[in-house]
Amino acid sequence: MTLACAGTLLADVLPESMRVYPTPREVTLTNTVCETPKSIAFSPANFDPASKAVLAKQFKIEKQAKFVITWTNTPSVNDALHQQGYTLELTPNGAHITAHTDTGLFYAAQTLRQLLASDKYTTLTMNDWPAVPFRGTVEGFYGQPWSFEARKSQFRFYGKWKLNAYIYGPKDDPFHGFSKRWREPYPPAEAKRLAELVKVAHQNKVNFVWAVHPGRDIHWNTDADIKACVKKFEHMYALGVRSFAVFFDDIGGEGARAEKQVELLNYVNRNFVHTHKEVNPLLLCPTQYNQAWSQGNYLDILGKGLDPDIMVMWTGRSVCTDITKESMEWINKRLGRKAYIWWNWPVSDYCRSNLLMGKAYGNSRENGPLYAGFVSNPMDKPEASKIPLFGVADYTWNPEAYDADRAWADSFARVFPKQADALHTFAMHNADQGQNVHKYRREESENIKAPLLKAAEAISQGQAPAAEDAKAITEEFARIEASGKALREDKANALLYTDIADWADLFARLGTTGVALNEAIAGKVPAETALKTLLAYRADHAAISARHAAKPFQTPIDTGTLLLTPYVNLCGASLYNKLWMDTTGKPAPKNATQAYEFITNVDSLRTLVPTRQGPYVMLPKIHEPKVLQPGQWVGLRLPQGLNATWVHFILDAKDAHTRGRVQLSRDGGKTWGERAIVARAGGKDGEMEVRHIKETDGINAARYINISGEPITITFKLFKLDVPKDATANIVASMTDGDLNSSYTLPAGATITVPLSAPVTAENTKVLAIGDVKVTYTATGIRLTAGFKKAKVYEIIH
Repeated sequence: MTLACAGTLLADVLPESMRVYPTPREVTLTNTVCETPKSIAFSPANFDPASKAVLAKQFKIEKQAKFVITWTNTPSVNDALHQQGYTLELTPNGAHITAHTDTGLFYAAQTLRQLLASDKYTTLTMNDWPAVPFRGTVEGFYGQPWSFEARKSQFRFYGKWKLNAYIYGPKDDPFHGFSKRWREPYPPAEAKRLAELVKVAHQNKVNFVWAVHPGRDIHWNTDADIKACVKKFEHMYALGVRSFAVFFDDIGGEGARAEKQVELLNYVNRNFVHTHKEVNPLLLCPTQYNQAWSQGNYLDILGKGLDPDIMVMWTGRSVCTDITKESMEWINKRLGRKAYIWWNWPVSDYCRSNLLMGKAYGNSRENGPLYAGFVSNPMDKPEASKIPLFGVADYTWNPEAYDADRAWADSFARVFPKQADALHTFAMHNADQGQNVHKYRREESENIKAPLLKAAEAISQGQAPAAEDAKAITEEFARIEASGKALREDKANALLYTDIADWADLFARLGTTGVALNEAIAGKVPAETALKTLLAYRADHAAISARHAAKPFQTPIDTGTLLLTPYVNLCGASLYNKLWMDTTGKPAPKNATQAYEFITNVDSLRTLVPTRQGPYVMLPKIHEPKVLQPGQWVGLRLPQGLNATWVHFILDAKDAHTRGRVQLSRDGGKTWGERAIVARAGGKDGEMEVRHIKETDGINAARYINISGEPITITFKLFKLDVPKDATANIVASMTDGDLNSSYTLPAGATITVPLSAPVTAENTKVLAIGDVKVTYTATGIRLTAGFKKAKVYEIIH
């Protein structure tokens, strides 16, 4: 951090009670300690209303008071950074602010609010300005767009923490793009709501950037669509928008031609942006928006052809990655201008099962001067996204002084003061993406990582964990249980509750389960009791996931994926094996069942994981195109005992049916055959179906294979198998396969006899089940009878 002069202190050594976010650039303490006033006055009277409102929430405003806030409006400078800057002198009698613009004054008021947050303050002088001119978010994810109220809440949050950019580009708004309707104006009711959003954004000094995405349906043979872009921007200008962008991301074909994109952008820039007052520089999201995709001369054409004031977005070395200094220098040189970063974090449209509420880290602290702008693509959970976005605000204002750990730890009390402690625990264990196609992972459970790893090593070697590690882990699981319950029951913040309620419910149950398993590992409770708790948790997990997946654009959910869940599973496996040894004198048999699988001969795609959503076994929608070379294939496989009734692939490639085939298998993919019925083939979306397969046909795997001699580019727009509604892989063998992940569902009142080798007694046989099951031992087996409700039998240990 820069030192202004002798006596200047680094901003992070401000008294704890006066800590300011984002971290200020230059601070000089003058070391007089004063009582914080209860009331304040303003001079001059025409103090910026928005800035005045910031302080009015914290102090009583009087015409005359001992503590007076004054403002000097200095001549404007031709510098986007210092236009947002301010100087603040805090004295025993008040505060004097010097700023070039109302925005600088507004930011000074946000700083003063924090400096005077406790009952005493220390006098000082502060000189502050942002390192990055545009800082904020891009609502650019796939899935459920943010709600009207959530966006307004976001804008108030941005103003409070000095973020000044919001880019409107939700993929599932048809009037934004990705459809034929991008040329149309918004319907009156929706236009009115957008105008209200723009107003709230501007009240909080946020640039509302409206983006059009014409690339999937644009026609270059005439200039009609270029003029349609200008006409649409005129419509948005009339609604109050003063910042604009054009997106060409995640497309192929004609829309991806660099020279035509240059022609459109320059036309819009010269015939709209330059002819309208108060409009910020135009912004482009290119088709090749990361280094891994930068083939050919596409970027060179943009760099040389675009007007120099047009900004270009960039995600870094790949789609989801940290932004390094080297990657910034590479792209800035290639484009001949500073890149505008679109950081794909904490966006979760590629890992919807997980919440990403961890700290914002990994980006170079040297990058400030290299950015034209920096926006984060958040989750479709706007309120939950505020925790990581707090770090983004701190980083983009003052990268050199950024401390990711401190900003994250301090965010909870500042953003969600009433739920701070519970959210801190919750976010600690809900940060990692899980296995994903981008192979981008985040830290999680760092506070308990060392004890977990040591305990896991001991358990893996058949030893008891050290007492201090076991104690720390049990205490953390107890905190997890308590925080999950607190968040599950607290509906005061309706937006936050909507975002996290299902995860909080699952989180609380994970805590309960972790305590039980850890106590059993320590020998304090029976292994059988803890295992039944684990099985109940897994059943709850399935039920909560089904409930969540029923919501629009949602999927099953997970929590604690990086360390906690693997530890719980390890404990379960260890206790399960112990129960087998104690009961039978022999280890549990090896697992014989398998889950839903994505199968392929393409190494880079092996991390894809399908999920069960009611009657569908499917891949989550994956938006980035994938290339299949000749002979390469992708498919889905069902577990033993579950057969398909329908195959439905949409691969977003109009030649998918001529370049490839859909093939079926009855033996899990060992051998393949083709069906003559391929419905709706050859549509522009590459839609192919094999309909009306009978369950008795025994089809348990399907694939798409490239049979041509050329590569084919596909997108997993839809990739699923249908199975009978409520069907499970319900085979009797699952009760004796040594796999706690498999089970046999016994209908209410039903009885089944499972033959076992004699002798069969209560002493040498254990039944792990959830639900009311009556167990009768016979000379040659065991008879199971369900009560008034169905029961799940996971394992018969004998």
